Amino acid sequence: MGVSAAGSGLDRIESILGDDKALLAHQCKTIQKDTLHLPGPDFVDRIFALSDRSREKPVLALIGLALWALVNGGLVVADYSHWPLVSLALGFAGAGAIIVMGTLLARMQWLNFLRYCGEHSIVIYLAFFLPMAVTRTILLKTGVITDIGAISLIVTVAGIAGAVVIWRLAQALRADFLFERPKAFWIAPKKPAPVLQPAE
Repeated sequence: MGVSAAGSGLDRIESILGDDKALLAHQCKTIQKDTLHLPGPDFVDRIFALSDRSREKPVLALIGLALWALVNGGLVVADYSHWPLVSLALGFAGAGAIIVMGTLLARMQWLNFLRYCGEHSIVIYLAFFLPMAVTRTILLKTGVITDIGAISLIVTVAGIAGAVVIWRLAQALRADFLFERPKAFWIAPKKPAPVLQPAE
């Protein structure tokens, strides 16, 4: 039955292609198939391999992070970090370090407020502008703080915290339609939110 279904499907494709059905037998001679890296059945496992190893061996992960910090810092101080191949390697290493740090933080249940912000990122995205703009205006007008780095940090924190406060107020005032589409306008029923389990 499977063969007949496949055959009928192929016949349909050939009928659609018409005179161009010879394209089905085309073989590319420009790029060798051995140079292509296509997703296999273990594609997802390979994507999460670094995270899984960090979770299984946290001590080695911490040692790796320390070595990364030393090498990365040394290359930056020595002014080699802007070299083309070096900067590319540091970029890949930095991405790996972020994955390892994220895995360890999730495992240790540290900085759970970051997880909260991630779960409510759409709220922060929609409402951060108002508290951010107000805070920036006050700081620049008063001149209490002159360091641009400190101002940027304060404005960012105020924007995130203010967005969460606005969302909470909207919920308390039954104005959550500002952040969520009313049920009457849903095309399909809203799916229940998944419950996160703590990492073991």
